[in-house]
Amino acid sequence: MLRKTMDELSERYPQIYLSAERIDRPPVAALLSEAEGAELLALGSQGFSGPGGLLAGSVAMAVAPRVQRPVVLVRADGSPADGLPPGAGQAAYRDVAVAVDLSHETGSLLEFAFKAARCRNAGLRVL
Repeated sequence: MLRKTMDELSERYPQIYLSAERIDRPPVAALLSEAEGAELLALGSQGFSGPGGLLAGSVAMAVAPRVQRPVVLVRADGSPADGLPPGAGQAAYRDVAVAVDLSHETGSLLEFAFKAARCRNAGLRVL
């Protein structure tokens, strides 16, 4: 499954360098370790719940607060069109949500969130 997914993604996005490796560790430990050398951590979900669908699953909730990088949570219920710029007859992107802990420096995080919202012509939800 990993090899097939890599082949499909490489074909779809030839301009992006992709690599994959199977890691035999619990998900939270593996993601925290991999995030140390990453610029951004993207986490998928099996489903979001809560107000506005913004709450994440158990792995994301365990990883996101402990990572010193921006974390992007990707909804499982998205459609392929969700990742495309809005076009004729296509709805705008969903809002970008950013969670802020005011006891830490937030400048770079907020800058990232504002840029993400601006690039998508989307709203920004600050939590």
